[in-house]
Amino acid sequence: KAIAGSGRRPARTIRVVLYGSEEVAQPTDTGNGGGAYLRGIGAAVEQHIIAGESDFGADRVYALGLPPGAQGTDFARAAARVLYPIGVLPSPQPELHGGADIGPLAGAGVPVFGLNQDGTRYFDLHHTADDTLDKVDPAQMSQNVAAWAALVWLIADSDVNFRAMRPAEAAAH
Repeated sequence: KAIAGSGRRPARTIRVVLYGSEEVAQPTDTGNGGGAYLRGIGAAVEQHIIAGESDFGADRVYALGLPPGAQGTDFARAAARVLYPIGVLPSPQPELHGGADIGPLAGAGVPVFGLNQDGTRYFDLHHTADDTLDKVDPAQMSQNVAAWAALVWLIADSDVNFRAMRPAEAAAH
């Protein structure tokens, strides 16, 4: 909503995919979630410049993990400048695989990033009868959404080729 309401279009298209049944028979079954998406897009996977996944609750984001080769770049420094004021620091570890949702994209060569979240409370409620919206901390959720909106905007409005940044050894894993 923040991006759409800004009155500016980013240089690139932003695609949001909502996965379902992504954890059924993971990690080998590609019939659900990310595997189904990958099969559905076919050769268009080459047009995906980077993928990120938010599937760990609604609590605050504390670190940004970029793909190998992107750390220490002008883009990484710009992201750090934007995210630092809301408490998000650069992760020293590169993102390599993503989660169950974007793992198939990563396996097909799409670089991935991670906005790492505080999972302290996640398994207290996850997949229980108490896993309801009234348990979401509005301040933490706002920070989480702000981190995603800011980073997605930076990526979409840049000309960074994350695929070209990937070291060959990282792309092979």
